[in-house]
Amino acid sequence: MFRKHQWFYLGAFFSFFLFTFGLVSCIEVENEVKVLPSGAVAWKFTYVLAKEVVEGGPAIQLGPGGKKQKEDPKLAAQRREKKRKEITENMEKLKKKIGELKGISSVKMTRKEMKDGGYRFEFSIEVKDLKSFPEAFKKVHALFPNEKKAGAGAEQESPFQFKEVSLKEVSGGYKFVAKWKDITEGLNAQQKSLLKMMAGISYSLQFRAPHLLATNGNWDKEKNLVVWKTNVKELSEGKRKDIEVTFRLSSSKLWLWLVLGGLVVVVGVVVVLRRQT
Repeated sequence: MFRKHQWFYLGAFFSFFLFTFGLVSCIEVENEVKVLPSGAVAWKFTYVLAKEVVEGGPAIQLGPGGKKQKEDPKLAAQRREKKRKEITENMEKLKKKIGELKGISSVKMTRKEMKDGGYRFEFSIEVKDLKSFPEAFKKVHALFPNEKKAGAGAEQESPFQFKEVSLKEVSGGYKFVAKWKDITEGLNAQQKSLLKMMAGISYSLQFRAPHLLATNGNWDKEKNLVVWKTNVKELSEGKRKDIEVTFRLSSSKLWLWLVLGGLVVVVGVVVVLRRQT
């Protein structure tokens, strides 16, 4: 839930980009989760930030009579460079926080500058086992790469959070479920209306496992891949689809070879016994 002071800063942050840039692909959160046959999880968690986010957008300066005037080019360049440095430092701190979470074996961060001048921050995360994955998944999504604001009393919150994440053993495998948090809880009508204009803040999750059994996501069986996509607008309108996928660690082909191998062994034993009689 967004507490009052947190909404103030997060809302102000989003409002600026909404009215200045129209939130056209301003912020993207991408996930690539791969469950390995061993039960460990290789997870890539990515923030894609447009140039306007990275540089903080144009500064508004007022001249004589309150008229808008162009920002000094030298000062503008210094401001943009400072903003880029701050964002990178915050991402480094986010990496440290992720690495301190229970069940995380390792985390590495890479920063790539995109053609449009934006940044792509990729966190390569290794989770030691399936048991540790639900809690790690929930906590990483709750983190937000922003510093504590003076007087706010708490850090900003991510708009993409889950109220419940679970992994249960089912017949023949495991069922992973992640239920979205209601991001409109505690907000007034004006704030909710603002959220509905934020389609440019998007989220995606790609999920792979040795053998997928069932899901409510978009399942590409040829690629053995399930995909979910949403954005702040959809989440605020209650159009969210919780994440559900059932899988097993061994692939169907492996099971087939094990069965065939067992049959070969049985037939071989029978043949040997018959020859001895």
